[in-house]
Amino acid sequence: MDIFDPRLDLLAEEQFKPHREIAPFRHQRTGHIVSIDVLERVNDHLAQRLVERWRFRETAADGTVVRDEEESLELRWTYRYEMRYLFELTDFIIEEEWSDFEGAPPAYGREQIWVVRRADS
Repeated sequence: MDIFDPRLDLLAEEQFKPHREIAPFRHQRTGHIVSIDVLERVNDHLAQRLVERWRFRETAADGTVVRDEEESLELRWTYRYEMRYLFELTDFIIEEEWSDFEGAPPAYGREQIWVVRRADS
């Protein structure tokens, strides 16, 4: 299982700034330029949930916007200690716990990579 380990500094709403998520790229089929911007973030710290508003814009070579869409992305974050407890509650045994796919030890703000098995296996 691969989930992100939440960085609390990034979850602070006052730290959020609208930004370009990735560098604009050329759409393989149309040849248009596609950009993805994160416009807004709202955090619910009690529910451990965030909602972001993303804009996807596709622009033709002459600068004409041919597609402009906004979507909401909703995520729930799970702390490492919480994930460990959820595995315990559901009769999973943790075989390995890493912070990347190279097998690095658990580290704050990195990935949570879990290798688990059922207790009855």
